[in-house]
Amino acid sequence: MPKRFTDSAKWDDPWFFELNNNDKLLWIYILDKCNYAGIYKVNLKMLNFCLISNYDFETIKEILKKRIIVIDSERIFIKKFINFQYGELKESCHPHRAVILELKKFRVLKGYSKGKNTLQDKDKDKDKGQDKVQDKEKHMDSVFLTKEEHLKLIKKFGEEKTQEWIENLDNYIGSKGKRYKSHYKTILVWSAKAGKTTGGDSLLQEEAEECSKNSRNFCSLSQGIENKFCKVCARYEERKRQYEQYKKGKEV
Repeated sequence: MPKRFTDSAKWDDPWFFELNNNDKLLWIYILDKCNYAGIYKVNLKMLNFCLISNYDFETIKEILKKRIIVIDSERIFIKKFINFQYGELKESCHPHRAVILELKKFRVLKGYSKGKNTLQDKDKDKDKGQDKVQDKEKHMDSVFLTKEEHLKLIKKFGEEKTQEWIENLDNYIGSKGKRYKSHYKTILVWSAKAGKTTGGDSLLQEEAEECSKNSRNFCSLSQGIENKFCKVCARYEERKRQYEQYKKGKEV
């Protein structure tokens, strides 16, 4: 037995409120009897038998004209059915494909070709995302790495430098609210930009690039010149101190 959502707020809808009791029942009947794409093939004999009524097609069209599109001499399409039942449709969502084909068949597809997945698909995607986070270990407040990723970083940078990278990334995420798909890949990208195995300079580079985008002033760090700290943002002194520490370590 097919199941679908029903709008309990219809009883507060002025249009629905103004219908007489028989016409209210007619609307509810059509909402239940239409197919998965919101298309109802009018069966007057069955409809009138179930509702103990005497409707004809012209009367139905007149009563429901604000809520339906007449497809042909025996079919109607419920305007808000798709948005209410599915959200907007998209080809990549498997449950939507049959709906899209049906709408194309009767040329009522307009406005329903892009958008969200079903609630069930969104729940599945959410579960997948939670599974991915659960597979990773939390480092400090905001950095997540799998055991394998953490070991790879230690092998590449050493335990001390790996912890330095993690701390820099954690501080950056905490201060900027940045989100990254992979913290492991982010650290590798930072190290590649820096061209060395210390975390501080890459952090300064990324922040300075962002500062340069948001300011008309000259940002020396984003230009890649020797004094690698930003001269325009509020954290100038901190960047300068970090760079000086890095420079001392490099000279040693």
